[in-house]
Amino acid sequence: AIYDKLDGENINAGRILLAMSEFYRNQKEYEKSFSLLKSAIADENLNIDIKVEMLFGILTSSGYSKDELAAQQAIFDVFIQAHPVEPKALTLYSDFLVKKGDYVQARENLREVLKTERDKYIIWEQLLYVNNHLQDFDALFHDSDTIISLFPVQAVPYLFNSMAAYQLNKNDHAIQSAVTGLLYAPDEQPAMKVELLTFMGEAYHRKKDYVKSDSIFTEILKIDPDNV
Repeated sequence: AIYDKLDGENINAGRILLAMSEFYRNQKEYEKSFSLLKSAIADENLNIDIKVEMLFGILTSSGYSKDELAAQQAIFDVFIQAHPVEPKALTLYSDFLVKKGDYVQARENLREVLKTERDKYIIWEQLLYVNNHLQDFDALFHDSDTIISLFPVQAVPYLFNSMAAYQLNKNDHAIQSAVTGLLYAPDEQPAMKVELLTFMGEAYHRKKDYVKSDSIFTEILKIDPDNV
């Protein structure tokens, strides 16, 4: 009865709208719940961390069907309109764009965030994965070089740097990045070590240093005997 009364008022406070949205969702009145949720997200005075937590839940629990993605897009459109330059908003929206398969726009958003949030390693790493998905090895090489200068003890940037260098026929660079990356690759992640050794071995093979490449491939088979 209280929510019915509130529903007739001109409510614009985000917290109240969120509570009403949750109530109607539990009542299986999904259309009304969705409308109230959009109104809550549009409230610029509602703490953005509350919105991020809620939208992250929606992002991870919702599916990939055309209708589900369209509904998520509608929510994120409101979110970005309310917070067009907020790094938290752009970062989360980038996650949705990756889910939707729009890697080009996701990369643009990530680059915009990284103009001001250069100390956030996880955002840089997401940029590497997006570059790799786009098969943009020039960007992957440049961005991984930048990340290595900022976070020199993270293994993943060396892996992508070695990969990009190999694809760009920079064999010596590919070898050196792999060697350094192996210093920081966690022991509990043998697959990462295998990947680093693979690019190193391939680069030595391309340089016709077959003794070195064979020894590296032998080392890989010690770690992963079933590696075809």
